[in-house]
Amino acid sequence: MNAETALRIRSTRVVALLLAGLLAQTVAFGNDIERRALLIGINRYAAAALPDLRGAVNDTIMMRQVLESRFGFSPEDIRVLTDEQATRQGILSAISQLVDATGPRDVVYIHYSGHGSQVRDLNNDETDGGGMDETIVPHDGRTDDIADITDDELGALLNRLETEHAVIVLDSCHSGTGTRSSKVIPRSIPNDTRTALYQRTEAIGTRGTVAVDLAKHILLTGAPANQNALDGPIDGDYRGFFSYALARVLGETPAGESLSDIYSRVNGVYQTIQDEMGILLPDPQFEASSTNLAAAIFPLLQGDTAESVAARAYVDVEPLDEIAQ
Repeated sequence: MNAETALRIRSTRVVALLLAGLLAQTVAFGNDIERRALLIGINRYAAAALPDLRGAVNDTIMMRQVLESRFGFSPEDIRVLTDEQATRQGILSAISQLVDATGPRDVVYIHYSGHGSQVRDLNNDETDGGGMDETIVPHDGRTDDIADITDDELGALLNRLETEHAVIVLDSCHSGTGTRSSKVIPRSIPNDTRTALYQRTEAIGTRGTVAVDLAKHILLTGAPANQNALDGPIDGDYRGFFSYALARVLGETPAGESLSDIYSRVNGVYQTIQDEMGILLPDPQFEASSTNLAAAIFPLLQGDTAESVAARAYVDVEPLDEIAQ
């Protein structure tokens, strides 16, 4: 698949676009503009039936370092939820608090690394013909009466954001496929069949539809709806392959580089991983209008130049987990 084909906007994924705000334009913003981030990583799941992951928490460490060192996010404005903190209520509450605190010109980054799944669409708003809502699975997911967090719910929360400068990254699966490497862990679990849980009004939101070419939003995901995002060993520790590739590229990207160019760089990292590990990675998804694909991922801070941003070198951080031999 060539880059032009991979970069086309997938109109069947209109619903997912509502999970994200517009990537910032290539203009300089004043330093009074707040930059806020919420990073969620779940390795350990409460339900015994759910397989644990190895790299999701490392993803949050890696992305925090990139946001602070390269893009001017203050440590106090980056909130991190991992494992037991990332319950259903914890995630929804954290997103709601971020939304309430964000002003119309602020910059927002939300990153989720963990399991993803699907559940039967109950309000007939899916446009892809599959009849399924995509979900992310919280730490306490699939226990007792705890429902997954549906794309409907995320969309309802994030549509309250006043800012048009927000980016959402989901490094999770939407359906299961196989892998040829025993060390690679799919970030997916079987569909949730407990339909009654999702009939509760508090478990289902509503969303509108936005024509893709007119959408102000973008969404970056580790896999399309029919493929797996993967968790595996890279450079001596476990990470999500998509989070790793994105962090590497953002850690080195020149100021003002377009999202389309960033996509090409991510695919380059993917190709290296595939060649070294002998696996086939899913197609990363950068979903946006053609206008936003030509925009930079974050605005420059006042006083920043391409040279000053480039001088903020990416520095590797220590992982939490050693690879089992």
